[in-house]
Amino acid sequence: AGLALMPQEESFPLFSTVSNTALWVFVFGATNLIGRYQFNTLQRYFPNLENSKKRRWSNSLTHVIHALLSSSGGIFMYMEASKAIEEEDGSIEKLALMQSQFRMELGYYIFDTIADLLDIKYSGLSFVKFGFVLHHAVPLVGLPLGMAWHHQRGKIWLDMITSCLFAVNLTTPLQEFRWMLDALKCSPTRLIYRLNFFTFLVTFFVFRILVNIHLFKLYRKYHLPLDTPLWKVLVVIPKICATSTIILLGINLFWFSIHLKRLPKVLGHKKRQ
Repeated sequence: AGLALMPQEESFPLFSTVSNTALWVFVFGATNLIGRYQFNTLQRYFPNLENSKKRRWSNSLTHVIHALLSSSGGIFMYMEASKAIEEEDGSIEKLALMQSQFRMELGYYIFDTIADLLDIKYSGLSFVKFGFVLHHAVPLVGLPLGMAWHHQRGKIWLDMITSCLFAVNLTTPLQEFRWMLDALKCSPTRLIYRLNFFTFLVTFFVFRILVNIHLFKLYRKYHLPLDTPLWKVLVVIPKICATSTIILLGINLFWFSIHLKRLPKVLGHKKRQ
């Protein structure tokens, strides 16, 4: 556990940051190739698996691997940060593993952007594909800035909040697995489909919606009187944080409502004529 903690350093490790990020780009690229091989193997047992879904299948496998790494790293770092704060260890200013997490995330988004651009090259541009590329611009710019800021001014309680944001990726494997089941022509009323769907709904609601309440409590714990109403936290925090929180919460509520529309289909209810 001690490997996860470190004091402040003086110089930013540029070489190791670039080399480790490049290594992660390679790892996710290799994962994508494994996904293509896996797809070809599955076609032998599932003849209905359309060849046009090969690129999407390999990308899904890459998304799953990234999400598992991101969410497990986030949960682990949250526990480490909580332990350091509870023990009031003043020598621990920030988490060393946060830099490693940043590098992994940056490597993933670089690869995923390249994959999206190649998809546009071979399949043509669409509004949805353009949106995927555009939304990658935020982490591609924000992660390097976050690494530099964390190295110079990182704080253990901020690491705890950041780790929560990584943990929300726990919902992605379940979402991608549902797409894979759809690609395999699995009926929504099958037990495996239903278990995955309801687990996804609960996980999405907890990690992408209720997590905001937990983040507000964390901010109040270190900056405000404990009797401060949670809604006032949104007023007190920096405007950019408040705005981004409202936008992300709105987006997650929108997607949660979209996922809920699948509920009648999963329950086996037929549409009224």
